[in-house]
Amino acid sequence: MTQFRYLAFDTSGAPRRGAVMARDEAAARQRLAARMLLPVSLVATVDVGARGRRLPVRTLAIVIQQLAVLSRSGAIDVAVSAVAAQASDPAARALLERLGQRMAEGSSLAGAMAAPEAAALLPPLVRAMVAAGEASGTLPAMLHHLAAVLDRQAALRGRLVTALAYPAILAAVATVVIVAMLTLVVPRLAGEISGMGATLPLITRVVIFASNALIALAPVLLFAALAGVWWLKRHWQDPAAALARDASLLRLPLAGPLLGAAALTRALQTLAATLAGGLPVEEALALAGPAAGNRAMAGAIAEVRCRVVEGRALAPSLAASALVPPMVAALVASGESSDTLAEMLGLAATIIEREAQARTATLVALIEPVIIIVMAAAVAVIVLAVLMPILQLDTLALG
Repeated sequence: MTQFRYLAFDTSGAPRRGAVMARDEAAARQRLAARMLLPVSLVATVDVGARGRRLPVRTLAIVIQQLAVLSRSGAIDVAVSAVAAQASDPAARALLERLGQRMAEGSSLAGAMAAPEAAALLPPLVRAMVAAGEASGTLPAMLHHLAAVLDRQAALRGRLVTALAYPAILAAVATVVIVAMLTLVVPRLAGEISGMGATLPLITRVVIFASNALIALAPVLLFAALAGVWWLKRHWQDPAAALARDASLLRLPLAGPLLGAAALTRALQTLAATLAGGLPVEEALALAGPAAGNRAMAGAIAEVRCRVVEGRALAPSLAASALVPPMVAALVASGESSDTLAEMLGLAATIIEREAQARTATLVALIEPVIIIVMAAAVAVIVLAVLMPILQLDTLALG
């Protein structure tokens, strides 16, 4: 879908300016004609499909926070127009302009967000909390709370990516260095070493064998890599494959618990925010599952929701899930008995988030030296395999 900014005249001859979403210029003119507008200028500005289907969480948090601040001192439609005028992200500005246009036509903010062209860019959590805020007359407070939730989720994702990025880059560099030495350096020296006529040491024979095997298998490995990329591209969005992939990520030896903690934290934060906004537990759970960002965790939350719909309390429903720690169920039970469920869910999310941060720091502190030691040991073995035959010949010559 492409956004077209237009200058048009209505049936009374008054000029009208705005934006319309359409697949192409002809479709945009048809939409304007349906509104009884005659376009005289139509310019394509933003291709939403090229930018993805969702705004970045950090950008969305900033926009929501600005709306929360401005809506406290004025009408929400004025706040939307003001934020749109100063938005630096083109997709966010286009979205706000479409919302403003819908509101100028008489729609509420929640109704404007429910329109297809806006709903594609906004997560269900945002739309549901805005609707709850408008229904309860607490929209500014709800927007402020929503912005805090989105900001925490973006910060959690950023910390996790930052913590795992350096070890991943370090491991990639180590792999490239070792492969380059085995495929470029060792083959050039292998001929000279083999031509010395002496019996090669075991370590030298092993390194030369590894080099020859890697070179011989290079086409097979390249084909397997390309086939894997093709398969992932073809099946990445397949629901069954995506569920299996996300479930396997949670079972990884070291990163799995961190990814599971991050997904559960996002789900609990969303659940706490929606309950604090006045939504019923069933609807809050329906929003918390997709917010987890992991289909396996979302499936576990969906099972919890089914138990709640059947009449069970939230605490035992959570306790029955293998992906939810007992501590969460205990805090939820305390919240249900003391009528502080939203606060206890927020506390559980904070505890899991802090534990994940501590685990991440420990994991990074352990992985970095291990990768460096492995790379240094591999390079040392290759260098030793090259130098040992030369040293043997020198020893024989001196003897």
